[in-house]
Amino acid sequence: MVNDYLMVAGIIIGVLSIPSLLNAFSSDRPLTRPLAILVIAAGLVLTAVYRQPTGYSIDSVPEVFARVIASFTR
Repeated sequence: MVNDYLMVAGIIIGVLSIPSLLNAFSSDRPLTRPLAILVIAAGLVLTAVYRQPTGYSIDSVPEVFARVIASFTR
């Protein structure tokens, strides 16, 4: 279950870092912070994938999100 949390956190952080990355790129600001956040998100996702014995597939991502949301609502 910890791997599911890592996967969901990495995906959410990665998606939320994209607007920051585009904003920094378009306004000629340094890309250091948005890229660092994106690297952290990628690290979380890769850690989850490598720690999961059976791995994750693209098709299983919605199930992972459902399991994590279900664990919070129980």
